[in-house]
Amino acid sequence: MDDIWASTDMDIASVKGRRALILLLVDWSLCPVDRLGFDPSIRYSPSWSSVNPYLEIDVYEVDENTSHARKRTYYSQRCVGAADRLTGRRARYFAASTDPKSMGEPAFLIKDVWSTSGSGSANDTRESSVLNILHSEFDGSSEFSDSFAQLVSAGPMGIKQGDALVEDTTTTAFAGLPSISQARQHRRTVTKLEGSLISEADDENQVIVAIADAMTTLIAAYSKCGILHGNISNRALLLQEAADGIKGVLADFDYASSAGDNVAETPESMLFQSILSLENSGVDR
Repeated sequence: MDDIWASTDMDIASVKGRRALILLLVDWSLCPVDRLGFDPSIRYSPSWSSVNPYLEIDVYEVDENTSHARKRTYYSQRCVGAADRLTGRRARYFAASTDPKSMGEPAFLIKDVWSTSGSGSANDTRESSVLNILHSEFDGSSEFSDSFAQLVSAGPMGIKQGDALVEDTTTTAFAGLPSISQARQHRRTVTKLEGSLISEADDENQVIVAIADAMTTLIAAYSKCGILHGNISNRALLLQEAADGIKGVLADFDYASSAGDNVAETPESMLFQSILSLENSGVDR
């Protein structure tokens, strides 16, 4: 091995540390399902082994009057998408409701990510900032007022360390150990679920309509606000029921930027990149 990680709790360069590692692996293999992953903010329901199991998902919402985060619990029976690459955002998407009795008709989409983006504010993210700008610009426009995801809340996740609640980041998690990737922060964003993911479309016509609407919306966002989305993918396109049929709604603005900023490529969305971008990019694909 070229590198060995060690901590005061588990130094695998020692016999005691190696024994502790083996015990940890055994405990993982035998522990109850509701503890796998050990994220205390996402829990199986007390009756998780019943016919209709569900998840309890905590989200911290900032009270504008007090600037303090308050916890709200959502309930979900369905993860509608995930991107689990180790070096990515490890994004997960849950269709959820605020009442376990209405989980069959979820009203919210919870996005759980380990993101590098952010505006610097403890209770804000790049996505929430961008959505606020877009809605401020377009809410008076009948054509685009419902073309962007409706933000409910967004903010960092916290974990308990003793009696204190600290932000859940890779820096906190590694606690002095070398990180395997860029520093990231655990965040959750809640938007209204005004439709379904494009992967749940009934037919190809709905997909075509959703993509066409998204392209029109992208042009409007750029021309009016100078905003580039930066990460179009199947999880960024929602299908919404409209009076005259299906329309497309644009979501997932974690990588959005203002025109002129240095924009990092996101090659995981290759299916949605232009042919010109693919041909002239130095990124190996």
